[in-house]
Amino acid sequence: MKLLSKLRELLLELGPAATIGHLMRRAALELARYRPSQLHDRRVRALKEARFDSEFAVVTGGDARLSKLSIASVNRRFGVDYRGVDPEEFVRGFSQLPVRHEEFVFIDLGSGKGRALLLAAKFPFRRLIGVEFARELHEIAEANVLNLPNPPGKEPQVQLHCMDATEFDFPREALVVFLYNPFGPEVIARVAQRLLDSYVAYPRPVYVLYINPFYLGPWQALGFRTVTSGDPFVILVPPQRD
Repeated sequence: MKLLSKLRELLLELGPAATIGHLMRRAALELARYRPSQLHDRRVRALKEARFDSEFAVVTGGDARLSKLSIASVNRRFGVDYRGVDPEEFVRGFSQLPVRHEEFVFIDLGSGKGRALLLAAKFPFRRLIGVEFARELHEIAEANVLNLPNPPGKEPQVQLHCMDATEFDFPREALVVFLYNPFGPEVIARVAQRLLDSYVAYPRPVYVLYINPFYLGPWQALGFRTVTSGDPFVILVPPQRD
């Protein structure tokens, strides 16, 4: 009965064609977990994660199924199960950002346990912001960033928000917006529109670092353009204004 109820909700909200597409994407992701190559990759990743967590005295490793977590948002069905970003992939994309870190705010949408924030904290950003809608992951991130230093007399270096990314108000400052495939195209479209609206209202430098960019369509439909790409990332900027 619960599955039928969720199916009815999807049909009412998305319509038949989009619902079929959504279900096919979720089925493909689930089946991929059991391929031999995926099993090997998971073992290698577990070793990397153990080393990272040991080095920084944090807990960012492991996968987490969103279906098992406390999420109030109606968009939970469009979310992607938690997996922390590979540090090597992060550095590969991050190193291509043409920014002076001290002039920018770093925002991680779908920040999970905070691994990307910990990696970005090595650089002198104005501040770091994490947005995560799963309560358990948010609380782990809070514990993970406790030992990060805060400059005397300034705002906390890391600000964590437990909320739906589609409701987040982007600061009116120069931004680096980071995504590690946190949600499907339904949410990407709304987030991209919200970021574009913020940029149009308050023009300033904005870069989107998107690792594992499965859903570029919504960004491209709004005029965001790719300035740099690599394996497996793209860096996007809003459309130029006349």
